[in-house]
Amino acid sequence: MEMDEPALSPEEMVGEVETEAESSPLDDLTDPEPSPFDDALLDEAQVSEEPSGPSWDDVIETCRGLAQANGAMLVDPAGQVFAARGDWPAPGPDAIATKLVAMMAKTLKDAPTRSISAPLMGMHLTAWRIPLSEGLVTAVFIGHSPVRADARPAIDNEIHRGMSGVRS
Repeated sequence: MEMDEPALSPEEMVGEVETEAESSPLDDLTDPEPSPFDDALLDEAQVSEEPSGPSWDDVIETCRGLAQANGAMLVDPAGQVFAARGDWPAPGPDAIATKLVAMMAKTLKDAPTRSISAPLMGMHLTAWRIPLSEGLVTAVFIGHSPVRADARPAIDNEIHRGMSGVRS
């Protein structure tokens, strides 16, 4: 006489199904001690949170000194001032930047990085655009005389150096 064995479900044929309460054999393989690589990752995260370079105000102040100008500002491709230092005549750096960037876009289509220099309110304004990965950033200076042409490479280098490590 044959005995009928109870029918097995497909899950039972393959192996028992683990429930959430049951532990996996892999649980025994985990090490409760933290990995030294975890500490290295934490150190990298802490380093990246620390200031990595000068602020834009520091960069533009250095550029102002190189240009021997009374005022200096950096303007983003949209015409917004993101750093300004020194003395600016009325209506102020924001209003000057808005008009200047629009004018430069129109007049310097064929030579976008050429500098311009013009009298402004008894002072002299000098500006040019610097190609960066974010677009053309405009450097603008106001002083008693135009920025000397030989100062421009050092100013450009300072701005490029600032882009690589600037903190807000």
